[in-house]
Amino acid sequence: MKIFVVSVYALQSAGSQTAISSSGAETIDFSETSLAVKTVDAHFGYQWRLVRHYRLDWIEISLMPNELTKVFVGYDSREDIAWQVCRHSLLRHANNELAVIPLRQPVLRELGLYTRQHDAGASTEFSLTRFLAPYLAAQSGWVIFCDCDFLFTGDVRDVLEGLDPAKAVYCVQHDYSPAYQFKMDGKKQVAYPRKNWSSFMVFNCDHPDVKALTPDVVNSASPAFLHRFEWMADPSAIGALDPEWNFLEGEYPKPAKTPRVIHYTNGGPWFEEWQHCDYAELWVEERALYLEASGKARLPQAA
Repeated sequence: MKIFVVSVYALQSAGSQTAISSSGAETIDFSETSLAVKTVDAHFGYQWRLVRHYRLDWIEISLMPNELTKVFVGYDSREDIAWQVCRHSLLRHANNELAVIPLRQPVLRELGLYTRQHDAGASTEFSLTRFLAPYLAAQSGWVIFCDCDFLFTGDVRDVLEGLDPAKAVYCVQHDYSPAYQFKMDGKKQVAYPRKNWSSFMVFNCDHPDVKALTPDVVNSASPAFLHRFEWMADPSAIGALDPEWNFLEGEYPKPAKTPRVIHYTNGGPWFEEWQHCDYAELWVEERALYLEASGKARLPQAA
């Protein structure tokens, strides 16, 4: 079974509710705060499943124009502003010609796609949900995942140029020891093989190893198995990206040229104690553009 989440453009607030989606309008029984989710099963046809009590802007995957590159972004409720600014930078540099999709763990749980027990030791809410990105994309070709603490300074679609279709996934293959003992939220840093490789991934949805990355695997495999890419049958199918596609701020010396992708892996300017990290001013400028575009009041500046 594949799960297709329909873009919901309008809901009637009373009486029978109608989901206006790219597949047309269908009258179904659900609350006005719900998202309608259409499951497609080869044997049983179409059925509606409901996602209640989450904002309508949660997700707009599948039944979208296939020419739009899909970028899944890990969402953490403690860092909403990081997600908003990351999304804004992605869309601004791509002339809004992207589908940028937040992976919200509570919604994935309600859909039954993420069923693991809550892990108090996980550094983010999307620690493992990231590996559902190719399954959720429900398409051929390439899809992208990134953490929410990213800032893009150019068009992310450029990363797709010249990729080898024989590869299953591309990432920056970092080899480093963390410079800090603790992360931005006070959790202890843990060094492990292939650390931060999974923070920016370009998945080949046509590769058998990626097709095998199903919800059953994501919900049962160990975190190490997933983050260390042990689900890959052949490690040579992991393609290497230039480090500028996942520049680890605070871990690498600041280069003369601004990287294409800045990853505030230790903490970003949305935290008071990280106001003066490298490229903080770029993130603050992007936040100002986001706030202006969204019509929101400017956030108070940290002291």
